[in-house]
Amino acid sequence: RTRARHYGIFYDNLVAAMRAELPKTVRFVAGRVSAVEAGPERQRVSIIGQPDVTARLLVLATGMGDILRRDVGIERRFVHQRQSLTFGFNVRPAGASAFKHPALTYYGERVSDGIDYLNFFPAGGVTRANLFVFREHTDPWVKALRDRPRETLIETLPGLLKTFGDFEVIDRVSSWLTDITVAENCKRDGVVLIGDAYQTSCPAAGTGVSRLLTDVERLCMVHVPQWMASPGMAAAKIATFYDDPTKQAMDERGLELANFRRSLTIDTDLRWRARRQVHFSRRRILHEIDKFSPSFAARLRGLKRPQVEAVT
Repeated sequence: RTRARHYGIFYDNLVAAMRAELPKTVRFVAGRVSAVEAGPERQRVSIIGQPDVTARLLVLATGMGDILRRDVGIERRFVHQRQSLTFGFNVRPAGASAFKHPALTYYGERVSDGIDYLNFFPAGGVTRANLFVFREHTDPWVKALRDRPRETLIETLPGLLKTFGDFEVIDRVSSWLTDITVAENCKRDGVVLIGDAYQTSCPAAGTGVSRLLTDVERLCMVHVPQWMASPGMAAAKIATFYDDPTKQAMDERGLELANFRRSLTIDTDLRWRARRQVHFSRRRILHEIDKFSPSFAARLRGLKRPQVEAVT
């Protein structure tokens, strides 16, 4: 058992809340971008059905989309194709008024199942479930989960009902396949990439929000003020963002955790079998300490490097 503050917010509600906080002086345009052009002085964004927008700096926060990056000559390199599969769906209690726990992280029971963990947490008036697995998208188990999510989870995780309580899935199962990629040839005039547009994150590692906010913080607090203080927006200015040690450390941390979660879940060599034993033994020990001294257990957990988990 852990004690921590989490915010169960659906992504669309989070975006809407942030947009509502934009000051009146900010011009907000909603539309479909058809093309972008970047240069050492001015950048141009073409929007279908609306006038073009020009600015000194173009920030691409387009996630895993490739089209606009290619417009400005930026490609991507695959670090690991088909890194992980993520499933998301909403559930409610079956045969009871509430679940046994308000939130639960349930780890895979067998290495052969390829399941990292299943997260249940309250969000938007329902209980959300996010499942992170390392399987091929063509695996018959994946189709079974989409078609019969409750039955497939009960078969794969036999201890789930006893731990959390019975449940029913109340909407369709969403899924997405994640490749780990890094942008190449991105130190270009007038345009900067942030978040997954620069380097994708493994959802199981929970570093996507931390990486994105680190990029935003470094741009807003350090680089953009310096860039705007002198004419032009040449590639030499943009390069200082990608060379930022804080950004580089966070991006490297994201890659490290992506590799760690995958190997911890599915690797079967002696090294990773031993690491699994140590990893989960530590969690069990902390759980026992927590029963008698929650504050001491919290201090021990605090020795870990901090991270922010993304909520979908």
